[in-house]
This record gives sequence, structure tokens and C-alpha cells, in this order.
Amino acid sequence: MTTVALHSSAGKWVMVTTILASAMAFIDGTALNVVLPALQ
Repeated sequence: MTTVALHSSAGKWVMVTTILASAMAFIDGTALNVVLPALQ
């Protein structure tokens, strides 16, 4: 496995991608908990 420094260009993209994926998972879980009771 390759180590990527956070101050490099690749490191910034890794951080952005990780943060966006985490936010998408959180929003998906929240929306599912809100919408699911309405669908039943």
C-alpha cells in the first residue's frame, strides 16, 4: 500500500473524496429513517 502525504495534490483529493463519501452515507441513512415510515 502506498502512503500519500496530506499536503500533496493526491492527498487533498483523498481527503475530499473521503469526506464526501462519509457525508453521502450519513445523508442516505438519515433520509432512509425519515422516509421509510412514510412509505409503510
